[in-house]
Amino acid sequence: MFGAVEGFQVVGEASTGEQALELARAFKPHLALIDQELAGLDGWWTINALQAEQLAQVIIALGWRGNGSLAQVAGAQAWVQLGTAPRELLSSVEAAIRA
Repeated sequence: MFGAVEGFQVVGEASTGEQALELARAFKPHLALIDQELAGLDGWWTINALQAEQLAQVIIALGWRGNGSLAQVAGAQAWVQLGTAPRELLSSVEAAIRA
């Protein structure tokens, strides 16, 4: 989805926390969208590692269960529920980037 939105360039996709960290170390993205239930290292641990290593300026947690408080504790700037309409997801991402 984001690859088709002006102003966004997708530099990688990962299916595990380990892959997400490898990609972030290689590309140092401005934005990282992390599923809280990633395989391997879970998403919360991955978010914490991204924040600790300062690998992304904006980190957004995605998940079916959770809330903004848990995301903030892990180091994310926002939490968005999976299944959210694309327009709402984009609005949440843009708000987190502006914050």
